[in-house]
Amino acid sequence: MSNERNNKNTPSFGQIKLINIMKELGYNQGGEGLCFGIASMAMQAFLANGLDKFIERITAIHHIATLHQFKSIKDKLLKQESLDDQITVNNLNIPLWEILAFLDGIELYQFPSKHKKILPYYSRQESRIASEYLTPVNIDKKGRRPKYIDNLCGAYNKENLTILLEQLGSRLKSPSSLLLSSYNHTINLNYAPQYNRWFLINANKLPCESFLDLSKLSQAIISAFNMETKGTGYTIFDTIFFTHQSNSKNSKNNITELSTSEEYLNLKCLSPNAEDSFGNTLLLVACQNGRTEVVSSLLKIGANANKTASDETTPLYIASQNGFIKIILELIKAGADINKTTEDGTTPLYIASQNGHTEVVQALLQNGAKANKSDDDRITPLFIASQNGHTEVVQTLLQNGAKANMGDLEGATPLYMASKNGHIEVVRELLKYKVKYSLSNREFNPLDIAKQNGHSAIVDLISSHIANEKEKSSSINKNSHTLFQSHPQNPSTTKTKNNKTNNRF
Repeated sequence: MSNERNNKNTPSFGQIKLINIMKELGYNQGGEGLCFGIASMAMQAFLANGLDKFIERITAIHHIATLHQFKSIKDKLLKQESLDDQITVNNLNIPLWEILAFLDGIELYQFPSKHKKILPYYSRQESRIASEYLTPVNIDKKGRRPKYIDNLCGAYNKENLTILLEQLGSRLKSPSSLLLSSYNHTINLNYAPQYNRWFLINANKLPCESFLDLSKLSQAIISAFNMETKGTGYTIFDTIFFTHQSNSKNSKNNITELSTSEEYLNLKCLSPNAEDSFGNTLLLVACQNGRTEVVSSLLKIGANANKTASDETTPLYIASQNGFIKIILELIKAGADINKTTEDGTTPLYIASQNGHTEVVQALLQNGAKANKSDDDRITPLFIASQNGHTEVVQTLLQNGAKANMGDLEGATPLYMASKNGHIEVVRELLKYKVKYSLSNREFNPLDIAKQNGHSAIVDLISSHIANEKEKSSSINKNSHTLFQSHPQNPSTTKTKNNKTNNRF
């Protein structure tokens, strides 16, 4: 290693160049949630005794971006040339494959839902992915697999945060890595007890800062979350603790002892009115991270269940997005507005439908959610669930009055989107509800798009349905027109609706 490394001589830089190079190389990169991917990779590196390697790779990527070497790397990938070619940074030679593997890891943490073949059980950013899927084999054999041990969630001023760090340092007896997440940002904080030194990785100030002075570390954490905004509010964040699997039992006992102590309860501000400098509340952060006990405590002392975040999302929306059913029921009981929309018109039901949280969809519908309330683009919960292939959600929505023929502003319908994306079970469900082809824009024909995209089973299913409908129609009225007609498809007009995200930056 050395996790002892003090990186004072390396100039700091932000994540913009990293976003640009990932875009250039074809990654799903819009910047949302990149900080979480970087922080998670840093956590994994620290516990693998490889913080220096993390710094080398992130610095190499910055070097590539600075010299505008995107094209040469992209050409090598397209031509399938050797990935053993070296990139020289600060007199160090780093193979290209290491850089690409590093970027792959960032994206897997950042967008797990886009990689279902690798991460089939994750629809949200989840740091515990590391212990199940992303730990390198050689690290696993050495007993250095990252192991989740506990969490804390609170609002802190600088003085109390400094005391908390002191308490943590006295209890963490083995190398420990913490992911600190505010409402809109995640950073990584590592503690090396053998050096009594802390290492902070912040995507907006890469590659790494190290600290012995806890007061300076507290200020750095506050600055990382407040970014350019100046304010007198609390610093509010959730903390997830990791250590080596072999050390997890003792570490967990020590953190549990701290979290239940009267001293910690006095340190964190469990106030219904606590806000950070952006106006985000502790309730929002607790809902975002699934902290049911914190949510219950805050609601009991009068926290506003409808206080929106800086981006106009409500606690209920955040909990619905992430599928936290217990929190959702607590918020509904506390008077949360079921149908309150975000800036672009999306509701908690919409976001739960998008992400396939069937139990959440059922609970929202049972408590008054409007099944056909659309966003500003006239996209309904049924539309987005059909597009994403969430069959059980589609069934639930249809059974609760969702309109199967309601299309978006361009004329695409739920049936069209399911056919386009190859979701045959969704198509089967929609066909049970007498979807009317004649209501669809001529450019958005389900049968044509299924043919175009090679979904032969869907073509057969729709064709069979058309034949059956024709036969029924003929027997009732020989003069009735056919429900379904096939029209030429213009491929350039077909668009997949972007999923709504609320990832940390």
